Amino acid sequence: MEKHELAKIEGHIESIRSAHAALADSSDADELFRIIHQPGWTTPAEVAFLTTALESMQAQTRQLTTMRQSLLIAAKLVSAGRAAGA
Repeated sequence: MEKHELAKIEGHIESIRSAHAALADSSDADELFRIIHQPGWTTPAEVAFLTTALESMQAQTRQLTTMRQSLLIAAKLVSAGRAAGA
């Protein structure tokens, strides 16, 4: 692997790491909990839209977790002798 390719991959990994850390910040969830408990906060239609959005976010989170785990497993399967350019 060329140095510029390695640097690009490292940049992607760091970007993903930062994005995951930001998602793990609970302040947004805390604020959402506060908002949804306000009396008369929303209509039944808005509840349906919010529920759909939250379920989609959950599904995407599960998919990203599975993808990350699969990527790590696949990367471990590559041996130094079989690596590209080796």
